[in-house]
Amino acid sequence: MISVIIPTLWKPEGFLERLEEISKNANVGEIILIDNSTLNVHTSHIPKLRHIKEGSNTYVIPAWNKGVKLSKYDKLLIVNDDVETDWNIIDIIYNDITKDKGLIGAGVSCWQSNNKVGNLTPASYMNNCYACLFFVHKSSYIEIPEMKVHFGDLWIFDILTSQGKPNYQILDWDMGGESEQTSGLPEFSIIKEQDFVVYSRLSNLK
Repeated sequence: MISVIIPTLWKPEGFLERLEEISKNANVGEIILIDNSTLNVHTSHIPKLRHIKEGSNTYVIPAWNKGVKLSKYDKLLIVNDDVETDWNIIDIIYNDITKDKGLIGAGVSCWQSNNKVGNLTPASYMNNCYACLFFVHKSSYIEIPEMKVHFGDLWIFDILTSQGKPNYQILDWDMGGESEQTSGLPEFSIIKEQDFVVYSRLSNLK
């Protein structure tokens, strides 16, 4: 089974329906929803959903870290609340989520594809789509320090690469959605700049 981890502020339209769709997947054992809003959204009708209400914005990357700690299963999918896709991608990638692999992230071409193949190819560098959707075995997830919104996926990717653990990207899979509907808001600009400073400093310490 797989644990799906999703932080949210409930900005994207149709997100509740997406949660319902993900819950129907047979390989999904749980959805850990880290709710960083103060809204009172009714979710008790969704099977498999663990609704963690933070009561304030703890930000994306701390939500990832918390979700991984809470997860019951070794196979993980970390995904943004604004991603729209055919969730059969979970079935296609499921057997590839193993201890010997690093991150399996969405390739840039997924936003330009009409296919539903889901081929994997080794990734020597990380594109900017991994934070939208990536699979990882729990043993390969490295808790991300200090950063709040950006560069956390790159932090893990870099460390796994330095350890000789291969990362992969997904090709030939149709994905959509309007990315960064939340983190793209103006109030996050300063946080992104701060995250870059932290990432640069920690990268030099590795």
